[in-house]
Amino acid sequence: MPQLAFFPWLALRTDIDVGDYSLTRFVRGRRPRSADGLQETLDALLAPYHFLGDGPIKYAVILTAHDRDLTDELSPEDRADLFEFAELFAFAALAAREFFSADYWNRGQLRLVIQAFTDPKDGAFLEMRRRDGSDLLRITGDRYMVQAPMHVTSGGQSIKLDCALLEALLAARAQSRERWSRLHRGIVLFNQANTDAPDVSPHTDLMLTYPALEQVLGLVSGREQRQLPTRFSETWRPRRDIPESEWRPAPPNKPWKGDTLQTLRACWADDLRSARGNLAHGHQEDRKPSIWTVREHLLLTSFVVPRLVKRILADMSLYELTDDDHGDISALEPLLNLPDAYAQLGPHEEDFAWRRVLANEHLGDFIDAHIKGSSFHDP
Repeated sequence: MPQLAFFPWLALRTDIDVGDYSLTRFVRGRRPRSADGLQETLDALLAPYHFLGDGPIKYAVILTAHDRDLTDELSPEDRADLFEFAELFAFAALAAREFFSADYWNRGQLRLVIQAFTDPKDGAFLEMRRRDGSDLLRITGDRYMVQAPMHVTSGGQSIKLDCALLEALLAARAQSRERWSRLHRGIVLFNQANTDAPDVSPHTDLMLTYPALEQVLGLVSGREQRQLPTRFSETWRPRRDIPESEWRPAPPNKPWKGDTLQTLRACWADDLRSARGNLAHGHQEDRKPSIWTVREHLLLTSFVVPRLVKRILADMSLYELTDDDHGDISALEPLLNLPDAYAQLGPHEEDFAWRRVLANEHLGDFIDAHIKGSSFHDP
């Protein structure tokens, strides 16, 4: 039976080939045009997908692998492979987000759908999962409509994609299965924590993000997991640390642990562990108050995890850190040192404190590199 794998809620500026996978742009009535009636089939298959009452989607992205045609039959192994790639694709897209900017997307916008069909206008079978089994529901063509989730804020938005990161992830998958399994689990957990879905609480997002960090760092046993602040600090490696004498004042009821944790980023990772522990054990947030709020931790981890994965891939000789990557890594401690990471200092995007820190660190690293007359290198 023919099957189509597609991302209904996004668009790309150009077709992309990466490894054995192809991402092909769909434009209703126009792309990918061919002489065999394929365009009409695709238009009909995607017609039930609507974005916020705007009618059938005009743009989408079709996924194929291993030089197959767009509507070839797929085995269960083929479908599993495409869904795994879709997780890596989503992660590479989330890594390219810029916070406090109009260019924003979430995991909900990056969902892959695989639909089997005989007649493209004949509706669909949906498997409805239950705790006591599952039901197969048939929805006929005249009743079948899929509405974009409300938290998908822009239908057909052209997203940015970190293609170099995606290629490195595919290389890591082929290199070391044991190490890859932990990295993959961390990526999936991170994706699950970045849906922005209104029915998923920030506390749940934090409960997913923290083990994502553990898995990415390869911390499996309980003893290893207690080492997370130190392991994170050692792995992150910015060009410079902020000395403790320059750390912002800590809340009176939650002092810094500079006597045991030597860097600001280690203190943050320890605070993240404490916040997650409160939630995991059902404690009130004020029982063991945190220096950073849950909201701030989610923003920071959304920034940290993709760059931490890049650092680890670089250590595996599978990825080369760019100037922008080095600037981002250098920016973390200044971001942690902000009294309010969400502060807006003026009316423009550039006036957010977050964006100013990133701009300053990128400019500083750029100047440092050119003064030294050499490219970036690890300390």
